[in-house]
Amino acid sequence: KPRKKGGPYFAEIHEAFLQQCKEVGIREDQYPLNRKVGGVGVLRSYLIDRQKFFQAEKEKNSKSRAERDLFPPMSPLDEVQVDGHNLDVGLVVSEKDAYGQDVLYEISRIWIIVVIDSFTRCVLGYSIALGHTYDHIDLLQAIFNSLAPHQRPMPIIAGAKYHKDGGFPSENHNAAWRTWLSLKLDNAMAHKARHVQEILSTRIGCLCDFGPPHEPNDRAIIERFFEYLIQNFSHRIVGSTGSNTMDELRERLAPTHANRLKLLITLEELREVVDIVISDYNGRPHSGIQGHAPLALFNAGIADDALPPDRVVEDVRREREFLMEHQRVRVKSSAQYGGAYVNFCYLKYRNSNVLRSDFSGVEVSIGFLRRDISSIWLFDEDGTMIGILTPPSPWCDHPHSLTLQAEMQKALRAGQFEFQRGESILHAYRRHKSSGNTITRKIATSLLKNAGSVSDIPLPSSKKQPAVPVGIPRKLTKGFII
Repeated sequence: KPRKKGGPYFAEIHEAFLQQCKEVGIREDQYPLNRKVGGVGVLRSYLIDRQKFFQAEKEKNSKSRAERDLFPPMSPLDEVQVDGHNLDVGLVVSEKDAYGQDVLYEISRIWIIVVIDSFTRCVLGYSIALGHTYDHIDLLQAIFNSLAPHQRPMPIIAGAKYHKDGGFPSENHNAAWRTWLSLKLDNAMAHKARHVQEILSTRIGCLCDFGPPHEPNDRAIIERFFEYLIQNFSHRIVGSTGSNTMDELRERLAPTHANRLKLLITLEELREVVDIVISDYNGRPHSGIQGHAPLALFNAGIADDALPPDRVVEDVRREREFLMEHQRVRVKSSAQYGGAYVNFCYLKYRNSNVLRSDFSGVEVSIGFLRRDISSIWLFDEDGTMIGILTPPSPWCDHPHSLTLQAEMQKALRAGQFEFQRGESILHAYRRHKSSGNTITRKIATSLLKNAGSVSDIPLPSSKKQPAVPVGIPRKLTKGFII
């Protein structure tokens, strides 16, 4: 039989088998080395039997799961499913260059992580993640967005409106911060991260059902929602990449204009459109729930609850506290480095008003956000925040991720990169990632995810939101969106 993708040929397995026979001391006049074909038939039969055994175990596990599924969720938030999907849409980011002119950078396709209620088919929340794949912080962001009161993106597309019957459950005060009983998810590395398990067990208090590997039908509800998203959104946008390289949609919806980037949807436009599509989905009749609208069914279900619901405690209802990771470190002190400090991600974080020299040798707890470690928080034994620690300049001057700092520090230590005088983190990372003025999609995506900007001149945080354009661009008319 032909080998599976990435697996060895049977001849390679047989050769390795004979080699191991020699290593354990089997002589040339003993079986299987004394046979002309080297016992190839027996080895093949053994492997076939083992394959049948594992297949039977897999079917047995599937049957046991089917028996457990005979007790489906009976009310909202009994069971919730979460998963990520790679959107098949070409995207650009619009930023300002050093001369104040608009520049478009194309980025790689992005992920959408969705949290959906199994009983009502209602989408509780979502997050949009950049990069080749999403990590556990993107997953936790989606979980937080499904719990916190929903905030609609700033409107930038003229004429784009939400359906009056749509919305998100957390927009209802009674449904915000309500936790669920069980969570279904697959065996992705981001889902099994230690930080994710800690958040789910201590701050939400739900059971995790990872299910068998390579069995998407075990989470059929969320997979069906992704199919809806494909048919009604991602495969109707100019610049859609289709399901595969042979999909005719790639050529049919490919921009033919000389300046093709101007016809692609921007990341901010995508955020608004995705929010509208999901909001309207929650308000539309659903055939899987006998024609009811998911949001209306959800609200009716929680209104009938006789017992008070479980909610996230108020201490972790802010995004910072919800996503924060904690780590134990030891305080060190050195006159050469200006007093007491703690080592974190190759840098010395200090604050003379908080860390004194008599703290040397004491273990303390720090909290940090992986998306921004330009500052970290110091906590006492009771969990009370003492103060904020910062690294030396220029690391404290601009928000940056843990990935960026670790990557650049390793390059500095290996002699592969050096800072220029007065250079900012953003400019240095862009110079480190790109050669010359070439900015590829992969580099632009990495810059945007880890530094918050692609251009050398970051947008100031106090910049006002762009006004709604007067005219509707052709690429954003109704026929191109839905």
